[in-house]
Amino acid sequence: MILTSPGDINNNGQVIAVGTVPEPETYALMLAGLGLVRLMARRKKAKNAG
Repeated sequence: MILTSPGDINNNGQVIAVGTVPEPETYALMLAGLGLVRLMARRKKAKNAG
């Protein structure tokens, strides 16, 4: 994670980072989920047509 700006400093002097850019895995999971939804919709459409 890249520190873009510190959010706060706790009592131990540690900086609490605030990430604003999603990780690449987030996009991968989102695309995989959308692909599964599309697959389910196509199967349902094919089942209803036939």
